Amino acid sequence: METPTATMLNVVQLRGDGIYQFLPYVGVTSNYSNQYSYIINDGVLASYDANQAPAMDSFATSGATFNMLATISGYMISYP
Repeated sequence: METPTATMLNVVQLRGDGIYQFLPYVGVTSNYSNQYSYIINDGVLASYDANQAPAMDSFATSGATFNMLATISGYMISYP
């Protein structure tokens, strides 16, 4: 995630099926191209059925535009 100021990011959450999990983020100290970067690498326990899709939401303390790139990975479990 990249923001134009270092204190702009407010909340990041994993959302799906009405469940919200707030995720901790860490600011990266380097500043390139006048953008401040944040990293989230946190294990979460979540399950989704067919036709449900997890999503990432992020909120800022200002109306400034920022970029977010999220990769959600996991594995499939077969129920008996």
